[in-house]
Amino acid sequence: MMIRKDQQIKKSWIFPSVTSVARAARAVCVLLIFSCLCFKITSGEPRIGEKLIYDVKLGMISAGTQVVCVADKVKISDHETYRITSHTTTTPFFSIFYRMDNHIETLIDCETFSIRKMTKEINEGSFHRKDIMLFDLESGRGFIQRDGYAETINIPPAVLDIASIPYYLRELDLKIGQVISMDIITDGGIKKYAAVVESLDQIKTPLMKFKAYRVVEKTEKITVWIANDESRLPVKIQIGTNVGEITGILKKVE
Repeated sequence: MMIRKDQQIKKSWIFPSVTSVARAARAVCVLLIFSCLCFKITSGEPRIGEKLIYDVKLGMISAGTQVVCVADKVKISDHETYRITSHTTTTPFFSIFYRMDNHIETLIDCETFSIRKMTKEINEGSFHRKDIMLFDLESGRGFIQRDGYAETINIPPAVLDIASIPYYLRELDLKIGQVISMDIITDGGIKKYAAVVESLDQIKTPLMKFKAYRVVEKTEKITVWIANDESRLPVKIQIGTNVGEITGILKKVE
């Protein structure tokens, strides 16, 4: 979920999507995963075809919709990955003031949930950009192509983006007080973050009420609520900005 810097909003819409075209990519909002990470991974896995639909609000104003889907499994360089797609659009009313139509496709490793490839098509107001990122986790090298410019960077053993964080969190055996280390790709490069499982809250959504773990990353002001049931659904995502909070509430599961 992203709103551009020139619109005075620092961070981007959920999940899918931390960028600095608005950052905290899609908002809002982890592997080995990291060599320093030792939390138990659950036996569940993303369901192919699962589609999560979120109502996105800026404060109390309904600003748009985000649809996140586990499209299928694909192989890249002999590694099996989940193909996660995200499409974020503004409502007709909100588009009068600021229009957004963003697409993100992320291929995440089926075992570590680290990114192997990511494609972003950003359309925000008069701003348009396409990014392609390829990550060779085994060699520790990443390739980034953006607006005709290409660069190669060093990468850690596992890298996340905002789109893959909720899926990673769904696989963890979360416990209150648990600290989760993350290396996240942003427009400024790969940065290290830490999130804390702060509490078990009751979250009301259009679907139902959920008991959900509240996972907080304070540097980027990103909070994700993961349902404490077999679904492990990311039922709410919230990102703090300098003009208020951007919130995504799960309203439909297909």
